[in-house]
Amino acid sequence: IASISMLAGAALAGPIFSDEKVDELEGVGITEHLNDQVPLDLQFVDEFGHDVTLSRYINGEKPVIITLNYYRCPMLCSLTLNGLVSGMQNLEWTVGNEFDIVTVSINPDEDEKLAMTNKEGYLGHYSRDGAEKGWHFLTGKQESITVLADSLGFGYVFDKPTGEFLHTSSIMFLTTDG
Repeated sequence: IASISMLAGAALAGPIFSDEKVDELEGVGITEHLNDQVPLDLQFVDEFGHDVTLSRYINGEKPVIITLNYYRCPMLCSLTLNGLVSGMQNLEWTVGNEFDIVTVSINPDEDEKLAMTNKEGYLGHYSRDGAEKGWHFLTGKQESITVLADSLGFGYVFDKPTGEFLHTSSIMFLTTDG
């Protein structure tokens, strides 16, 4: 697992200095787990409402980009996915042909309808034939989300006062076998 990340913070009062500890962000960040295996038996629901496991997408055939986001994120998740689409515009490779993408919501309250809405939006911007067969938008139960996030080293927390998730922005790359 390799990752590229940026930190997104909550609406905190005043500047934050590099040596300051911010209690609200305890547990938020990326811990690299290079050469570790992602659990492929984790259960999720795809954008069509079907029960699936990660092994459906991470099956030895293609490398996979995996992103942990949530579909109603007011800020960073859409920036991450828009940046991913923008970056892929210049690639010769096409999602669904040479590689796949799995986007998983970290919010267990989001459903397949919202996942499909997001899929349609991002694929509309990407606008390449066949990409719909290679970019998958998943939702799931908290247990599966937590295990996946932990295996990827994706630390996030739910901020009760705002009702939002505090998290980093990351795009992770998995080998063909996870």
